[in-house]
Amino acid sequence: MNRPVDASAPGLEGVDPVSLEVMQEFRRINHLRLSMLARSLPKPGLPPTQGLCMNVIGENEGITQRELSKALHISPATLTGVIQRMEAQGLVERWADEKDHRLMRLRLGKEGQALHIQARAAHRRGVEDNIVPLDARDRKELLRLLRLVGDNFEAAVAALK
Repeated sequence: MNRPVDASAPGLEGVDPVSLEVMQEFRRINHLRLSMLARSLPKPGLPPTQGLCMNVIGENEGITQRELSKALHISPATLTGVIQRMEAQGLVERWADEKDHRLMRLRLGKEGQALHIQARAAHRRGVEDNIVPLDARDRKELLRLLRLVGDNFEAAVAALK
């Protein structure tokens, strides 16, 4: 159920109700996107954090754990536990950097590679089923608006540093 956000709720007073609904819709779409992906993979129960790790590692073979931690906004300690569980399942492999043995580099293991390929196919189906049906003008306008919102978020994050 998708109820409108109460703009008078503590901390939200005075915020434009349509803007609150936009943020609520972002959350709903992201939840549905993750649910669709999780249900389309043959490995039931893969935690979302592991799925995110696999995606980033699959696109950046050799990434360090430190870089992955920053990319996913996960503490290094939390990520270490996630990576250990993934390694035990054959989803990822770790090795020490040749120049700096304190750095651990990551790549997908055989199980992870197979799952990554399936996740990419599910992602493609999601795009084909949910974005492609919009006409070309609507897709371009949606992209333009999402880029504006993304730029606003990027500026807000940069201001917090």
